[in-house]
Amino acid sequence: MNRLRKGTMYQTLISAQVLQKEGQDFIIFDCRSYLTEPDKGLQLYREGHIPGAFFLDMESDLSSPVTPESGRHPLPDFERLQVTLLSAGVTGQAQVVVYDDMAGAMAARLWWLLRYMGHEKVAVLDGGYPAWLEAGEVGKVSESKALDLLERDPALWAVVVAPWVLIQERA
Repeated sequence: MNRLRKGTMYQTLISAQVLQKEGQDFIIFDCRSYLTEPDKGLQLYREGHIPGAFFLDMESDLSSPVTPESGRHPLPDFERLQVTLLSAGVTGQAQVVVYDDMAGAMAARLWWLLRYMGHEKVAVLDGGYPAWLEAGEVGKVSESKALDLLERDPALWAVVVAPWVLIQERA
């Protein structure tokens, strides 16, 4: 059931209050990451996160491996990222919300990647996870929804038809 008013689309920022009120059908990604502590983001996710959120790792999901020619976080392989996003339920119609706990510094990467891939319905949670907690919501502690390529449905690979285009619908 779509709880959004027809035509409502969030493309830049979304408040914690709006996410609480309208976000039941949104696809939410926790992008918390720390450059000096690569495992800390997943650790914090496991300690608590917005209910229903998936965790995406800066090092393994949002970047490619570092090479002698690349910078610290080269762009990810877009086919792999596309499969990751499809695994979480992202379609062309899905409203996506991304957050971190660093004023959007880490979440902005996924926001940009999705926009670059042609997905317009993506917004950064204004104030991130701290704003969610300040709004009176509690962080959910649950089974990890960290997406692992080894556990993904291999049939999803069949729907990847072009490396730079986000598939609009799951076959």
